[in-house]
Amino acid sequence: MKKGDRLNVWMNGRHVGVFTALKNSVGFEYDPDAPRISFSLPKDGNWRKDAPENFLLNLLPESGAAKYAMMQSIGAKSQEPFDLLDNVDSAGALVFSRSDEQPSLLSTSVAEATDSDIAARITAVRHSPDSWFFKDKDARFSLAGAQGKFTLSRFDDGWV
Repeated sequence: MKKGDRLNVWMNGRHVGVFTALKNSVGFEYDPDAPRISFSLPKDGNWRKDAPENFLLNLLPESGAAKYAMMQSIGAKSQEPFDLLDNVDSAGALVFSRSDEQPSLLSTSVAEATDSDIAARITAVRHSPDSWFFKDKDARFSLAGAQGKFTLSRFDDGWV
């Protein structure tokens, strides 16, 4: 992140604020009448100096190897939070973008996940917990935490 870099955030389709890279930290400013996005970022602005950066870091995988896999998968420039979260959907119905325009994260296709697909993903995560991003998938989301994981959605009578 370079000083002055911006990362816009939307919640449920509504712009709620902007994260800004400062000299040695990250700042955040809510839009007027925006909902609070975290207890660590109260609406009155009375938060610890490191709260905005910690908030972003807590939306990402903890492991450097998982961040690297995410960077490779989504085509990010670096493992920095602004790059990894750009055009990404994350926990709390939050969507991020360096652009002032809300990104469209709708996939052009939905891939059915068969039992064997799911078993292969579980095996891959067990074998290498840091590699839970797959380059061949059209996913643009962040899954925080230390343990390996992947997402599934129930659609009709199957998994996608």
